[in-house]
Amino acid sequence: MSETKVNITTAGIRILKLLIGKPPQTMAELIKSSGVTRTAVSEQLHELLDDGFIERKLERLSGRGRPRHRYQITHKASLFLASFQYARVEMTIWQAIDEVGGAPLTRKVVNRLSRLIAKQYNESIIGDDPAKRLKSMAKRLRLEGVLVDIEKSNGSLLLHKRNCQMARLYNDSLLICKIDEQVMKQTIDKSVRRIACRHLGDPCCTYELPLQK
Repeated sequence: MSETKVNITTAGIRILKLLIGKPPQTMAELIKSSGVTRTAVSEQLHELLDDGFIERKLERLSGRGRPRHRYQITHKASLFLASFQYARVEMTIWQAIDEVGGAPLTRKVVNRLSRLIAKQYNESIIGDDPAKRLKSMAKRLRLEGVLVDIEKSNGSLLLHKRNCQMARLYNDSLLICKIDEQVMKQTIDKSVRRIACRHLGDPCCTYELPLQK
């Protein structure tokens, strides 16, 4: 699971598209191909560098020419751009699984995915009791860009997820909801249960953990 939050502007995406699949380019070349000002390109390059989407190398010219930088995209940027191209594939994954193996195969995939995802979380979730693990899980989810709130209510801890890190895999059969709930049970405690779901009309997804008396 990646802990990197992707926050890139439309202008930044345009710069990446000008770099992908091409030799490293100078700022002057990017200004010419993008048709925007040097200041605008410079700002975008700095942001992309800071976020790890591009890298630059110093090119020393022969003679008295001043050194210049050439920019190229990183593997991280390639994966980010590919995520747009394969969005439709992700939307039809569940349909393909169902057509190949029907409900039995779908259940196996859901169970297997849940175990694999839970295993990854368990490597970083800390705490020797469910309440501590729930709070540790909330911290981990926030690192992934999930908006999470925790409150105590009627002898239980409630974890509210206002958005979902698996939303792109959503389909009408709510399979990602089943995966998410299984992951919570396997990482926190078997007593955890989902009591609200945003895909069923609730404001957010809410998980309840009864506190031990």
